[in-house]
Amino acid sequence: MRKIIDFDSSYIAVYNQDYLSCTCCTENLLPQVAAGIPSAQALPCTGPVKHSKPFTFRFDEAGNALYGQLPLAAIHRDKGFKTACIIPLIMQGVLMGYLMIASLHDDHFHPAHLSIFEKVAGPIATGVSNVLLYEKLLVAREEKNQLLAISEAMATVRDKDALFKMMIDRIQPILGFDRGAQIYTISQDKATVFFPDDFASDPAFQEIAAYGFPIIGSPLETVLATGEIFPIYRESPYKDALIIRMMDRLQINSGIMAPLRIGGTIIGSFQVFSSGREALTKEQYPLFQGIADQVALAVQHISLQGEAPVPPSHFEEIISRSKKLLEIFRNIQLVSRTDTTVLLLGETGTGKELFAKAIHNLSARKGKTLIKLNCAALPAHLIESELFGHERGAFTGAIDRRIGKFEIADGSTLFLDEIGELPLELQAKLLRALQEKEIERLGSNKVIKTNVRIIAATNRDLQKEVAAGRFRSDLYFRLNVFPILLPPLRERKEDIPLLANHFLRKMEEKLGREFRGMSTKVIQELTNYSWPGNIRELEHVIERSAIVTKGKVMTSLHLPPFPEESPSAGVQQWSLKTWKEHEKEYILQALNLCNGRVSGAKGAAKILDIPPTTLESKMRKLGIRKQHFPME
Repeated sequence: MRKIIDFDSSYIAVYNQDYLSCTCCTENLLPQVAAGIPSAQALPCTGPVKHSKPFTFRFDEAGNALYGQLPLAAIHRDKGFKTACIIPLIMQGVLMGYLMIASLHDDHFHPAHLSIFEKVAGPIATGVSNVLLYEKLLVAREEKNQLLAISEAMATVRDKDALFKMMIDRIQPILGFDRGAQIYTISQDKATVFFPDDFASDPAFQEIAAYGFPIIGSPLETVLATGEIFPIYRESPYKDALIIRMMDRLQINSGIMAPLRIGGTIIGSFQVFSSGREALTKEQYPLFQGIADQVALAVQHISLQGEAPVPPSHFEEIISRSKKLLEIFRNIQLVSRTDTTVLLLGETGTGKELFAKAIHNLSARKGKTLIKLNCAALPAHLIESELFGHERGAFTGAIDRRIGKFEIADGSTLFLDEIGELPLELQAKLLRALQEKEIERLGSNKVIKTNVRIIAATNRDLQKEVAAGRFRSDLYFRLNVFPILLPPLRERKEDIPLLANHFLRKMEEKLGREFRGMSTKVIQELTNYSWPGNIRELEHVIERSAIVTKGKVMTSLHLPPFPEESPSAGVQQWSLKTWKEHEKEYILQALNLCNGRVSGAKGAAKILDIPPTTLESKMRKLGIRKQHFPME
């Protein structure tokens, strides 16, 4: 602009909802001009810039003009400025603001200048619009990151004290309120109020806590009726004596209340207080409501009348308030301090790997990486190589030496998932590695000492597998030192809404969309379903349902059309077996009872009342080998 005409001061103002406010000042000669604009000053837009083309005015003749009444105009006049030019900024036929340039000289701007300014007004308006849009995008991105961080932190909140600590540590720095917060939960015509400990000594709060907060005739009634954020000021028409005393004692001048929403249901409200005239600006309302939605989830997860015990902080990845899991947490804390072998039992999808991580992270071996192997993922010859390693040339395709999981896990923990799928021929080698704490690579006679802690997991009933001859009894006893049975999801229904909301928050980031929760109908369907695939199935259902959800509230689920009958559904699962299967099972039970002994007074042949040679012949035909059982 100075290439067109020299000037001494400039600033840009744009409409901000119902007001014109200064957004930037490019003044270099007089920085006090920019500093002297009160942040709260604004010009009502009921007739400020009525012109569509640039025009000029003199500061000393603008006493009765609208522009002459601006604080900025007064500052310019006091600093000796003589003339100014107003350039309206118009985008798509809509006035968005104006640019003012000012001069210390008389009659500085001429009609030729105005004609040029009219031509550059469009590009300037476009530039200003782009800057404002970019700033909004930055703000939206920052708010999204803040909500994600709060969401993750909220997942660890299990009681009222932790929730209010979260508000002080995470939410107050974002929103800037300085006089505390309250949470109301609705019960009939009363609202139960919860507040941090530093409010507990105030008699007004004690009275509200004792008798409840009246809904009728209060700001809460408006919030419940409209479902919208509602600001409260000292001079508000709500003259409840308790509220007035509370605001006086705590020097509260303003507050703001947002609904706590779960799906389409309002379960209460979240309120913050400030010593200032406004607790929050209108620009902060969307962020405040987003935080209130996170608070609503936390409130739903907490039984404020009788709070569930808080799981140890080491289990932050395991979301639960189930009493069954609380006992498991205690057992994990005990066994983690030792090198005892742990056997995790439970149905598919119950989170066995997550618990294995928790045990390792609590142990003295946590400084090293947890090593994992899925015994069902590879064929037998590859699993052996994966476990124990191999030398070059040990078998076809072994072109290099390979270090096995046992060597890699030396000094750490080895998690053997799906241990029930391990082939029989490898079970003996694994048993030796556990008993002797030594291994040999394939193709080598060199004995390698190892120091490995074993955590195994399976969804099979290993006792039945032993009885059926598919799992060595001696290996089973070696692994079953400290068994932990993880309950299926249908036995911890109180965790289903928590887990579902956790997975929904994950889908927000994955899909780049905002979800405000689930409808009551959806939560009921989630709770009623048997979940044969447990937590893994729940996550997949939430993902599938989130993808097809059109709005911000999940109102329908996409469950499998023909869900499997859960093992606990009361239907006996059975099928006819062949005669050979019955005979094999019967012989295996006898051998297991006799610890693998075939002949003699304590042998299986004696129990079965057949000659030992006949029993050995049947064992060969049925594929039963003596080494499957420990010998006395």
